[in-house]
Amino acid sequence: MIRTNRLRYSNNACLRAVFIATIAQSILVYPIVGLAAAPSGLTWSNHVNSNVLTGVEAHGTSIWFGSAAGGVVELDTLTGNVFNYTQSVHCLPSNVITNISVGANGDVWVATPRGAAYRPSGSNPSTPWIPITSDNSPLIDNEVLAVAAEPAGGAWLGTFFDGAFHFDGTNWTQYAPFNSPMQDIQVHSIEIDSDGAKWFGHFAGGVDRFDGAVWTNFNSANTGTPPSLCGPINPPAELGIISGFVRVLEQNNVTGDLWFDNVDDGGCVLVGATVFDGLDWATYTQFNSDIVFRTEDVAADPSGFTWIVSRNGIQQFDNGVITTISTNGAPSNALGVEVDSNGITWFATEAGIFELNAGVYTQHPPLGLAKNQIRDLTFRSTEDSVQAWVAHDNGVQKLDGATWTLLTPDNSPLSSFSNSAIAVDLDNAIWIGSSIGGAGVHRMNNGLWTTFTTANSGLISTATSDIEVDPTTGAVWFGNRFSAGLSVFDGEGWETFLPSGGPFSCASTNGVPGQSVNDIEIDNTGTVWIGSGCGLTSFDGKTWTPFTTNDGLADNNVRDIDIAADGSIWVGTRRGVSHFQNGSFRSWLTNRDVRTVTTTPDGPWISMFNVGIAVFDGIDWIPFGIDDGLVNNRVFESSETHPTTGQPWFGTEGGIAIVADLGLPGDLDEDGDVDADDLNSMTRCLAGPRVFLLPTTCSQSEFEAADLHGDGDVDLGDVASMILRVQER
Repeated sequence: MIRTNRLRYSNNACLRAVFIATIAQSILVYPIVGLAAAPSGLTWSNHVNSNVLTGVEAHGTSIWFGSAAGGVVELDTLTGNVFNYTQSVHCLPSNVITNISVGANGDVWVATPRGAAYRPSGSNPSTPWIPITSDNSPLIDNEVLAVAAEPAGGAWLGTFFDGAFHFDGTNWTQYAPFNSPMQDIQVHSIEIDSDGAKWFGHFAGGVDRFDGAVWTNFNSANTGTPPSLCGPINPPAELGIISGFVRVLEQNNVTGDLWFDNVDDGGCVLVGATVFDGLDWATYTQFNSDIVFRTEDVAADPSGFTWIVSRNGIQQFDNGVITTISTNGAPSNALGVEVDSNGITWFATEAGIFELNAGVYTQHPPLGLAKNQIRDLTFRSTEDSVQAWVAHDNGVQKLDGATWTLLTPDNSPLSSFSNSAIAVDLDNAIWIGSSIGGAGVHRMNNGLWTTFTTANSGLISTATSDIEVDPTTGAVWFGNRFSAGLSVFDGEGWETFLPSGGPFSCASTNGVPGQSVNDIEIDNTGTVWIGSGCGLTSFDGKTWTPFTTNDGLADNNVRDIDIAADGSIWVGTRRGVSHFQNGSFRSWLTNRDVRTVTTTPDGPWISMFNVGIAVFDGIDWIPFGIDDGLVNNRVFESSETHPTTGQPWFGTEGGIAIVADLGLPGDLDEDGDVDADDLNSMTRCLAGPRVFLLPTTCSQSEFEAADLHGDGDVDLGDVASMILRVQER
């Protein structure tokens, strides 16, 4: 049983942000319930890939970008500063931004698969966003596909299952086929035109226009499209909407034309960009024009033409003539385009931010990780800093301070983009192993590279699962991803260990595990600990000793190992986590697939497949998932403890998650313990259930420390938990 009161749960930063906004601005009329359960003492930082951009909006000196997996990016054109807003730190419902919109008043709204969020105009970069989900609004399903900010505040939200929702700053109204003339329940795009009318794009219902009183539906039957599209090629002026699938893109703010993207897959597979000037419709397809596949966004240029961008090219539209841009330095694709008040054109691309200013294209530096799916990570200490090194499927990256450096086969001797193992030896050289057979293992030392393969070394395989360095001798051990056995390099020669029972068999008489190695760890005595499909194995230099479920191990499929400061061994397995100390095992969570384990001063942390992470407080395992601020619930084979801060770093499918500060539950006076003084202080913060405002006698930090249950208030339940903590002391 998880006893959540054993860790101090949040002021709940996201919940409190919503509540305060409710009181101050009368934003929500629905009761506020917990949006997250992040510990109040626990704060996160993270590193994500914000380079795959999904949209762009300009307001004042700020250019706003939505990303596919890295939250929201703000570029301040006045200072050049770049700010990244993410789920873990800024309360976004998700780092996947499906749509972004900025109101004339400066409010920024985003749509995500887990709800919407907005940032009130004038907020500073550290201010949490206001999340909008089914917990605190009438949203039924949180999959929000589209958002359109109202000029004076409020917004329209388009959803996958529940039509559209309008929020006017105080009240919500839902529009769907069951309560309005709207033609389709699925709303994947919304645009507010210069007359204030709303346009809704659907998956199957064409496009709806709503002026606040009258609904009008436009489809292929009433926009001039011939009954059959598979005959002669129709010129643009003879085609209207060509299918029920219509995305509303943008209104040209110079000409007033509305642009739409629609696709007919009824046999002809027409792909069209449709323009409506208020009277007439025209559709430009791949057969009657030079338009490229699928228009993602459009923007009016002050010189009179319209930018058209897609995944397959950048184009300009001028009086019916479409020109593809192939200028040196121009992006090859874009999902968003915007022209700011200074006439500078901004492109949101899958390769980051591009800018066109005075005829010159400029690509801005990459933002954070080059790939979110982290395969392995390690730390390298120098005289000046502690560097983080990350292996993923787009090369290897180094984080030094705030600067990321990317190494790939294009700019280094790396043999493969896909890398699965990374380690630092006693000479401070970097070892890199690839998950691809034939790529080999690389050693990089002061800019000099050495490549080891099966042809020039004792490697059993060039597909590497793990690399570990002996902290006493400096020998480097290598595990194999697709075959059994281990290799070790002592700086001069190689030694190979193969199972006597052959590959894929655990019946090895010499003790070497007969299945592929998942993890290698070496303790301060030089004993090597190996995790594989054959259980846990130790090697003291002479004797191989296997440990299996017969010895008390939770499961024989060992995923990860870590050695605690006291020398005991923590083991993550397919069915739980085991602790090996004084010759015996103790196991927990035997119904969970534990992928990684890392020990910290706060206790051991584990990751569980598709569930998230958990920390052991000595009695219980306290879980944290995506709703608690974790960047992604799926943690891969990588988790490490920072050598100087003691912070656990987790490599996930959504980037790197870092527990920046765990905090001490109940430590109101912040003196490092929980005692009677804290219990006495707690009475100043007691306000009662669902009372979220701080009593005048209680400080913000005290209130957060006293909210042991993480429900945003301090009540008698929190007091009872505090008494238990004082008694346990």
